[in-house]
Amino acid sequence: SVEIPDSVTSIADSAFEGCISLARVSLSQGLKSIGVSAFKDCIKLTAVKLPKNLTHIGRKAFMNCTLLKHINIPKGVAEIDDYAFYYAGIETISWEEGVEIIGLYAFAFTNIQTITLPKSIKEISSNAFSNCINLEAITLNEGLTTIGNYSFSGEAKLTEIVISASVTQINELAFSECTNLQAVKFEGNAPEEYQYEGPIHIARGAYTVYYHEQATGFSFPEWCGYPTEVW
Repeated sequence: SVEIPDSVTSIADSAFEGCISLARVSLSQGLKSIGVSAFKDCIKLTAVKLPKNLTHIGRKAFMNCTLLKHINIPKGVAEIDDYAFYYAGIETISWEEGVEIIGLYAFAFTNIQTITLPKSIKEISSNAFSNCINLEAITLNEGLTTIGNYSFSGEAKLTEIVISASVTQINELAFSECTNLQAVKFEGNAPEEYQYEGPIHIARGAYTVYYHEQATGFSFPEWCGYPTEVW
């Protein structure tokens, strides 16, 4: 176990990386930054409470912390860096308003079951929640503009997702290999370039696209190769 005094404001890169017996960490209330790979491969770490003054979570900070079940994201953290919780055991996340960007693979291969994003989120980067096989439900916030490729890809339990009207950048690769997905419901107008047009059509879904009657850019009975219905 480690108890870090309040005088500590920064944990440097790889500070506790590979401490395979580390089970408990009490972080400094004055902590502002957690460096790259700071707690990477701490495979027995079961709990950590991020302090309210924290502003930065480094790349791979908690990667492979397979027993870490819950994480709280304080409002001062504007961006969750790439791979921050990759392959961690995360089942639940609590968010405070303030987080704007979820980085590449930030929560990929975790055990998260539901996602309810705070209103402050603007961008979900590519693969942010990919291969979360226990994922059952997502609530996206109004104000979200970008959903990256493969953001929710993989064999998740997800059957339905509602896309906020504010989303302007998204294509079908966001849901690649989501074989349980039955409905993608758009609150606003059709985004441009939704359909993937690369050389290989990767794991195209079989879901139905739903849109509001007054929305523009959609077509009936098919849009971008998907069956459509008005909802």
